[in-house]
Amino acid sequence: QKLWNINHPTEKIGEDGKFGTQTQDALNRSPANGFAKAPWDDKPRVLKLSRPRMEGSDVLKLQEKLKAAGIDVGVDGEFGLGTDKAVKELQQKKSLTADGIVGSKTLTAIA
Repeated sequence: QKLWNINHPTEKIGEDGKFGTQTQDALNRSPANGFAKAPWDDKPRVLKLSRPRMEGSDVLKLQEKLKAAGIDVGVDGEFGLGTDKAVKELQQKKSLTADGIVGSKTLTAIA
């Protein structure tokens, strides 16, 4: 409901946490590949290898930046083993702690 409202400010629905007809209608009209604006666009989240795997537009952007920096990585929007390895490679090249965690220092280094 919150995600719908972020992406549809003129068509807001109630944010009550319940799955009613209004929420069902919004879900049926939601894009299968996700919304253009995600919650982490305004406040970046820390990216890392986890279970379940992190996925989203922020992971996709990270992968695109890694690829542009000449690091071999798949660009699929999912933070898997390959992305973890690529992040560690970037962190080593930039003399950062190679822990695979994409926080502010890693984001600044890849910008």
